[in-house]
Amino acid sequence: QYQRGLRHRRSLRGIAAAVFATFVALASHMIGGGALPSAMGVVVPLVLSMLLCVLLAGRRLSLPRLSLSVLVSQSLFHLLFSVFTPMTGNHSPANALERHAMHHSGPGGSAPVPAGLASGASGSVSDAGASMHAHASPGMLSAHLVAAVLTIAMIYWSAALPATISSFLRL
Repeated sequence: QYQRGLRHRRSLRGIAAAVFATFVALASHMIGGGALPSAMGVVVPLVLSMLLCVLLAGRRLSLPRLSLSVLVSQSLFHLLFSVFTPMTGNHSPANALERHAMHHSGPGGSAPVPAGLASGASGSVSDAGASMHAHASPGMLSAHLVAAVLTIAMIYWSAALPATISSFLRL
């Protein structure tokens, strides 16, 4: 029974970290200029984040490993939010791969699109890219970096909190 309670607490910590990380990433993505993704665009990153965070909740992470994993996660959140964002206008992509290629083209860009991907589109990649936010804009990058710092601080602080409280109570 003790093991089950321990696993339950670890699972709750992992789920809390995943929910926090996902919604901070979503808020930063929108503040950085990205559009609100579809419901699937929030659920898929949230579930993937929960799986990873529950697995990592019981292990002691060093600050460099935690920082690296959060930075990689922010990149994946950005990618998934962008892929699952519904497009509006006449330049709708035929599939998620085409939408991602358009996302990388940026305003007025001309990102190369593999043969066969652009066959279903009614406009060009650069026209559709102009209607989307810039993938590597300073606003988007800084928003995701702020989200990463907040997430790292929250996870690191919450991991150290029980030890800090117990040492305070011993005084």
